[in-house]
Amino acid sequence: MRRACRSPASAYTREAVKRSGQIVVVAALAALLLALGAVLAGAPQAGAEPPAPTERQALDSVLRLVELPTGYVLGGHDFCEAPRRPSEEERGGVIVESGERKPPTPYDAFLEHTATSSCVFAYERLYRAAGTPAGPAVVVSFTLATPSVEAATEALADGRLSMELGTDAVADATVERGFRAAGSPPALGEGSRRFPTNQFYWDELAKTPGTMVIWHQGKLVAGILAGGSKPAVNDAAANRYGALQQKLLEAPRPYDEAESEDIPTFLGNPNLGVPVYWLGKEFTPVHGSEAIPFLRADDREHLTHPGAGRQMSMEYGNELYLDSWTPAGWRRFSRTEVGRRQTSPHCARSRTLKVPEGHAIIYTAYGKDRVTCPRFEPHQFFAVVFLPGAVVAIGESLCTASDCESNLAPQFNNSFAAMAAVVRSLRRWRPGGGE
Repeated sequence: MRRACRSPASAYTREAVKRSGQIVVVAALAALLLALGAVLAGAPQAGAEPPAPTERQALDSVLRLVELPTGYVLGGHDFCEAPRRPSEEERGGVIVESGERKPPTPYDAFLEHTATSSCVFAYERLYRAAGTPAGPAVVVSFTLATPSVEAATEALADGRLSMELGTDAVADATVERGFRAAGSPPALGEGSRRFPTNQFYWDELAKTPGTMVIWHQGKLVAGILAGGSKPAVNDAAANRYGALQQKLLEAPRPYDEAESEDIPTFLGNPNLGVPVYWLGKEFTPVHGSEAIPFLRADDREHLTHPGAGRQMSMEYGNELYLDSWTPAGWRRFSRTEVGRRQTSPHCARSRTLKVPEGHAIIYTAYGKDRVTCPRFEPHQFFAVVFLPGAVVAIGESLCTASDCESNLAPQFNNSFAAMAAVVRSLRRWRPGGGE
C-alpha cells in the first residue's frame, strides 16, 4: 500500500503538512509539531525557530488542493526548505573520477550567490470523480523565494538554470535527464519556460509523460509539474494550474487548513465498495498519549496485498491499520490460508465484545505457530469487528509465513484493554457528517 508520509529528502528540509490537513508553519526540524493555534496564527512556540520571511513567501504562494477537481489528495511530498547554500562539494565545481574538477553548472553558481527558500506540494489523483475532466495523475506545485527581482529574472533567463531549479524542486517525482526545452510556454508572470519529459515517475508510474512550466513574478519563481497522463492533458493542466498559482504569486495569502482538507476525498472514494468505519481525524490510544492522525484510505486497486475480498485499508500514523471487507468477502477470506490464520490462530484465545452496532472478537496469540501451546500468556492482540455492511480487521497479518508479526504499534498490541479501546472508538463515516 502506498504510504502518505516520507522522511525529508535532506537535512535542511522542513515538513509543511500534517496529514490531518493542518498547514504547518515551517519551523525548526526539532520543533515541527507546533500547536494548531500557533500554526494558524503564524506564531512559533517558545524555542522554535521562526520561519524565514522567504519561507513564508514560498508557502503562501503554492497552489492549493482546493483548486483541483474532486478526487485529488495530498501526495505526501510536501515540505519547505530554509534558504539553501551549496555544500562544500558543490562549491567550485565537482571532482570527477579522473581527479579533475568540472566547472560549476549554472545551477551551482546560482546557489553560490543566491540563498533561495522553497516550498513544494504534490497532489495525486486518487480517482476521477463523475463529471470531472481528464487530468494528470499528479500535480506538483512549487515556489522558490529568491532574495531579489534580479535573482528571479536570472533564474528564468538561462534555460538550463531554470530547468535545474525546477528539477531539483520536483526531484521526488521525476528524474533530471528526462526534461527538455520546448517552445510555446504559457503566458505566465514576467517570463516563463516549458519543459516536457517522458520520464515522469510517481509510485508505480514509470517513464510516463510529464510537463513542467516554470516562471517568475517579482522575487518569486514558481512551477507546476503535471504528469502521468497524455502529453496534451499534462500540457493543459500545467497551463491551467499555472494560471491559478500566478494569482497567488500576485496576492500571496496563508495556506488555510480548510484548503488542504482531503479526508472527505479519501473516505468518499466511490471505489471503496464498503461502508466506511473510522476513528476520526485523530485517535488518542490512551488518556494523555499523543494523538495519531489519519493518513489515508486506499481502495482495493491500490493495495499491495489485496487478500481475498479485502476492499479497503485505512492508515493512522503508520502505526494503526483498519482493513475492511464486505461480510461476504470476509467469509471468502476466512476460508483462505491467510484468513484461517486470523479466525483460528493456533493456541489463541478470544473474547467477544459488544459494540453499539455489532460485536467484535478480540484474539490473543503468540505471533508464531508452536507445536505445543506455551504456558505463558499470549502477547499479540488483534480484533475482527462485525458491523452493518462491513467487517473491520485490526492488527491482522496478511502473510502466509508461520511467524507473521502484527502490523500494530506496541501501544495497540500489548493488552486487551488497548485493543478494546480501538474497537469501541470505531464509528461510521458519512458524507457531510463532520467528525
